[in-house]
Amino acid sequence: MTSKQFVSENKIMSGKFSENTSWEFHISKDLPPRELCSAVFCVAMYQDKIVLTRNHRGWEFLGGHIEKGETVEDALHREAMEEGGFKIDQFELFGHRKYISKENLKGRRGIYYPFPISYNPHYIAISESEPGECDAEECFERKAFTVSEIEKLSIDALPLIKASLPFLREF
Repeated sequence: MTSKQFVSENKIMSGKFSENTSWEFHISKDLPPRELCSAVFCVAMYQDKIVLTRNHRGWEFLGGHIEKGETVEDALHREAMEEGGFKIDQFELFGHRKYISKENLKGRRGIYYPFPISYNPHYIAISESEPGECDAEECFERKAFTVSEIEKLSIDALPLIKASLPFLREF
């Protein structure tokens, strides 16, 4: 599938990343074209809890930028381990965030995002092992939460966590 043939459906939410960039979240088991994927994230489950990482922006999913030459899946495993000490035993794609930009976006480390559209695949990831410590320099801590505990945090990721719950029942 080429980037021109990829069609996102099942949009469940949208918003603005900046004045020049909007985003949409789509429920989908189809991976966007690799050349348009800039980062990858996961709803990381250990037992009945969701593992989140806290950085300068607050509590977030485990995930981050895909390095040059990495597959999406390799980046998923690396980022989960770096940000949450989370060893993935099973994973499944449940959706993606689609970014639509009016200008080239430059990310950290001088990397430009695909323009005008880029994607961040989102997975459900399950671990049988208790997570270790986060070792990414931007990670202050990691913690496992129940969904009700996350609701009390009022984090931006809450609607996406709730959208992933039906997929968790498949594991």
